[in-house]
Amino acid sequence: GQWTFLFVSYTFCPDICPTTLAVLRSVYPALKKIAPESQVVFISADPQRDDVARLKTYTAFFHPDFKAATGSHDKLFPFVRNLGLIYSIADQGERDYLIDHSASIVLINPEGKLKAVFRPQMKEGQVPHVVMATLVSDFARIVRLEGE
Repeated sequence: GQWTFLFVSYTFCPDICPTTLAVLRSVYPALKKIAPESQVVFISADPQRDDVARLKTYTAFFHPDFKAATGSHDKLFPFVRNLGLIYSIADQGERDYLIDHSASIVLINPEGKLKAVFRPQMKEGQVPHVVMATLVSDFARIVRLEGE
């Protein structure tokens, strides 16, 4: 029943994840103005370290309305793949491992259908990031077209 901006992440991510949440926080009022039934959902690809309490604290730091979820890899991986996103874990046996993951943000409409994938800009020496001005303007156009 909501427009959902969803991305794959994990709380121990050193760069893409906190940057994405911070920029989503900055445009969240504009998204809510376009469609009050909008939400941001952080999908953790790290169920081993990201329990419910950690996810709640982490997302609340960026915005109290942001939601988070995770699940076992046998459910999580197909879900993420069906959205056109990816993640992989190298050296999971290590205590401080990193997870490679998509930097894209997907938009799910209130009927639960994938409506858009906002892909990041890749610039050498910079963290990949989705251009938020484009995300906001495209979202406004998508919501307008859905209403027609």
